Amino acid sequence: MNRRTATVAQTATTTPDLIRSRVAQLIRHYLSTRSPAIAASVVRHIEQLCDHPEFDGDSEERCMYLRLRRHWRWLSIAPTELRSHV
Repeated sequence: MNRRTATVAQTATTTPDLIRSRVAQLIRHYLSTRSPAIAASVVRHIEQLCDHPEFDGDSEERCMYLRLRRHWRWLSIAPTELRSHV
């Protein structure tokens, strides 16, 4: 099973509200760890949310999540000294 297939399978069993909740949990966890792996997980969950067939956010909410995704992608690759100041 490749990554895209796994994401589709997860989407079928996960609601947008559960994904939103998981994003919030991951962000709180990131604040105590500053882990690039946690930041990358935030990105994956945001993508899963935006790709979910039951995601009913309007264009403003979708745009907000896409901006968040860009920020978290940067945190997943930024040098440690930069991540500690965000």
